[in-house]
Amino acid sequence: MQSPPDVMILCGGLGTRLRSVVSDRPKPMADVQGKPFLEILITHLIQQGIQRIVLCAGYMGEYIQAYFSSQPFAAEIEVVVEPFPLGTAGAIKYALPLIEGDSFIAINGDSFCSYQLNALRETHRLSNAAATIYATYVSDATRFGTLELAGEESIVKAFKEKGSSAAGWVNAGAYMLNKELFDGVPCFEVCSLEQDVFPNIAAGQLMAYLGQEPFIDIGTPDDYHRFKQH
Repeated sequence: MQSPPDVMILCGGLGTRLRSVVSDRPKPMADVQGKPFLEILITHLIQQGIQRIVLCAGYMGEYIQAYFSSQPFAAEIEVVVEPFPLGTAGAIKYALPLIEGDSFIAINGDSFCSYQLNALRETHRLSNAAATIYATYVSDATRFGTLELAGEESIVKAFKEKGSSAAGWVNAGAYMLNKELFDGVPCFEVCSLEQDVFPNIAAGQLMAYLGQEPFIDIGTPDDYHRFKQH
């Protein structure tokens, strides 16, 4: 049986929109019923069979480092603190030496979905993709923008801009990625997955796994309070 992939969680953002209600800690560590949001996410990943997790910290990274070095978890957890904000792809490149295997899962540390990681991994394998985005359907995509998909295999053709209130498939903040995608990403330079990496993937090699699970981003006070009541 194949071992589970490593997971990299991107938790280095400044969290400026949430600062009015969470000011004493980094956004992914926001309290949810007595536990940090990031711990709830990690617990879900462990329940999915994940055994190795790399936390890509940045803003107030010492808070994340101190917490996860003092708590026991049923998975190996390593914390990497980026030297300055590197963007999503830049942070992945910086932490990539800690990832074992040819592919891995990356997850945004400020969003939650009941990710079915085995299904994401199988979709990625069967399609022979370079990257597979975990997508979910929302009735109002105003804050997220939508994915333009094509074909029965759900090839990602384009990312539509935020602003439309229409329903659609959105990026749920999780990806299955091949390591080789980051060969051309420069070290110590600010780079974005959506703006700098995904547009350079060969046609038909960027796929979507279509999940059905509810998705929430705790990036705003309203959504943070909504998740706490979830």
